[in-house]
Amino acid sequence: MRLSISEINEIIYEIEQRYPVEKWMIQGLHIWFFFRIQLCIALFYHGREADGIFKGKNKLFSQLKIGMKKIRDIFAYCYARIADIRNNADMNEPYNFIFLSYALHRTLLMQKWYDRFCEPYMDILSSFKKKSLLIEMSRSGEYRIPRYGKSRFIQPYLDCIMIRNKLFRKKNPDSESLEGFSKLTDYLKSKYNEVNIPTIESLRYTVNTVLELKEYFGRILQKTKPSIVFIAEYYSIFGSAMILACRECGIKSVDIQHGMGSVEHVAYGRWEKLPDGGYEMFPTVFWCWSDYDAEIIRRWNGKVSNLCQPFTGGNLWENLWRGEESEITRHYDKQIKKLMTYRDKEPFILFTPSIRSDITDWILYAIRMSQDRYKWWIRLHPCMDNEREKIRRLFEKNGITDFEIDQATDLPLQALLRHADVNITAMSSTVVEAERFGVPSVITDSAGLSVFTKQIASGCAVTAFNAEDLLKAIKQQAEKKRTLKNEDKSPSPDIDSVSIVRKFLYLYG
Repeated sequence: MRLSISEINEIIYEIEQRYPVEKWMIQGLHIWFFFRIQLCIALFYHGREADGIFKGKNKLFSQLKIGMKKIRDIFAYCYARIADIRNNADMNEPYNFIFLSYALHRTLLMQKWYDRFCEPYMDILSSFKKKSLLIEMSRSGEYRIPRYGKSRFIQPYLDCIMIRNKLFRKKNPDSESLEGFSKLTDYLKSKYNEVNIPTIESLRYTVNTVLELKEYFGRILQKTKPSIVFIAEYYSIFGSAMILACRECGIKSVDIQHGMGSVEHVAYGRWEKLPDGGYEMFPTVFWCWSDYDAEIIRRWNGKVSNLCQPFTGGNLWENLWRGEESEITRHYDKQIKKLMTYRDKEPFILFTPSIRSDITDWILYAIRMSQDRYKWWIRLHPCMDNEREKIRRLFEKNGITDFEIDQATDLPLQALLRHADVNITAMSSTVVEAERFGVPSVITDSAGLSVFTKQIASGCAVTAFNAEDLLKAIKQQAEKKRTLKNEDKSPSPDIDSVSIVRKFLYLYG
């Protein structure tokens, strides 16, 4: 069984109509927020290979593997703190703003690792003489050093909290309100018996973990005393815990959009059932890339608009790549042009898979059949980077010899989009980012039909679900790119990120 995003959302909306989901609570938290997100993820990845995350394993072997990984992660943490000691931030002093992010959000920029979601804000705020603290998590155990600016690594502390809650699980039946919950889970198990449906035990663990993480973040906020906290991914358990800590401390929280905005997105679109005060895990502000993304929030937040609202601020990281004369763009334009000796005769095809199952047999066949005409650049998602060698061998095993994976993965995405002709992806948000650089896309998974309706309607994206159609679509989109390039001779306009941040501070600071 492989469900599309539209089918999954129909399941969610049917549940919201049939059950009093907005009333379900554990320890004072409305748990439909967590259940909805966990259920969507489980339904989506069932039937799709997700690097083993959702596959059944020997429990003892799995636990031992996790334990060994945590030990390696601690050594990685210690090494990173010592090797990049100059960039260890102090959490025992006041800051105007705090940013919560992940190491995977860093991209190598001019030989230093730059947090593309948070540091564009921090640089501008620094020009306003404001102090910012970047708190950095690393679920993968990867620490990217040397860092561009200072940050504080905190993953070992988060791991201790999660491990403690795993070992000493609490049950709080006296503080639970779950009318109709068991009927829903019984129904889901009977209909989707092979899917990893969230259980009441797993939700209790989630709530207990979030509440303990909230206490940890609360102690940080009491020491640092920020006026606003920015979060890259509000709907993770860490983002949720930080937002709860902000609420408790009377501090505004801001979710930074970090991917596609869609009415079908489980965390941003169509919250049909809201408690009177909204879900406790909603941020004060959703920082949106476009008016289109902001409108998705406005469609459902009317009931709680005094508590959470969208702000259209654009993608500040992307704005750095707009101008033609900046040091960054000149540096990477020169670097990429050196790699593109074939540029005059062959289109630049960028393939951006998000999980391994995006690399289907028919896509491999299409690449093999076209490698003499196109140069394929294979850009792996940050979560796939540790499988780079496996994927390289997979390509070579399938007779693909002319492709680029290292530079395509290591260089900033926007540097590549300044030169790419066509973007190929299953349903990555690269479709949206490519659109803003005038690069047409080909979507290879039917799940993308409901996510990129705007891009498909405009012709910026087309679909292909077999090798023959993919090769036709590449030819069509490459021609479209040439036409657009010939029509538009003007450079990309600069966007004044400084004024945007100043406006945000005027409204919310």
